[in-house]
Amino acid sequence: MGRIIFFEILLMNTLQVGVAYFWFKMVIRLLRPLSPVIVAKSLEYIVVFPVVVIIIKTLLVVSGSDFAVQMPYQMIRLKLWNSAIWETSYWWLVLMAILAGSTFIFVFQEFIILGRRGGGQHLDTSAAKRDDKLELILKAVLQGLEKSNYKIPRYKKVEIFKVEDREQFALLKGIFHHKIYLSSALIDTLDEEEVMATVAHEVAHVIYGDNLRTLLIWSMRALQPFNPFTLAIFRDIIEVRESACDYLASEATKNPMALASALIKMQGEVERVAGEVLVGAEELARREQIYTTKNRVNELLHLKNNRFNKDPFIPVMVVIFLLIIMWGIT
Repeated sequence: MGRIIFFEILLMNTLQVGVAYFWFKMVIRLLRPLSPVIVAKSLEYIVVFPVVVIIIKTLLVVSGSDFAVQMPYQMIRLKLWNSAIWETSYWWLVLMAILAGSTFIFVFQEFIILGRRGGGQHLDTSAAKRDDKLELILKAVLQGLEKSNYKIPRYKKVEIFKVEDREQFALLKGIFHHKIYLSSALIDTLDEEEVMATVAHEVAHVIYGDNLRTLLIWSMRALQPFNPFTLAIFRDIIEVRESACDYLASEATKNPMALASALIKMQGEVERVAGEVLVGAEELARREQIYTTKNRVNELLHLKNNRFNKDPFIPVMVVIFLLIIMWGIT
């Protein structure tokens, strides 16, 4: 009995995320081009809401609420699905194999690939120092953002530093006290407009609270490692956030081509190691970075032709329908 209930919970979570994900994909096609900020937040809701819904339902059951026993409506009746699966001799094995495979991929991605990459934490910033030119660039970026009605919250502080390093990188650290690090190799490679665009992109991450948000969303994802849809959604979130920050950086500098040019130059450094012998996980990470960068450059090149749909009603509609979908799968 316990095994059946456990499998029912896994099935409920998988269906909640999967149905919501495909529904939102249709919304994107109908309302495109949607603002990348709206898309990123909506995808985050799809990862977070299933955990919240199951906690609420569990509390209702524990409290003996009639509302938990007699749900107002049911979109998908899990007990019927669960019974049908367990009555067959092979379907439950197939589904368990899928869920186990998703868990393996999660562990491989997060603790092997990310472990090898270090998430940027392996870069030595201990010798970082202030740079007057970078300080002026940061000030110009913040002024550009204010003119576009984007401001950094008062409780957040942003500083910028230069790091003497032969490796090209732009790195953001911190949650409330943010520090932007640019390597000397990157500064020497980019011109002033490209450096400004790069700094603007990192500041955009601060405005969207990405370090803290990423930690929270990753935690929600870690609670659902068996769910194949959360794997796809989390990657989408990371990619769309980068697009959102590219867009905001372009708003601040009014020069999307400078950011596209900077990405192309940094891409050259990534492709330079193509001839080196890399461990499997490192090679997968490199190829993923190349693929993502090419998509970002393509979006920046067409940015002037895209008028994003930023209707404030859309996020409200998305939240309501996602809750309806997830609550109805019970």
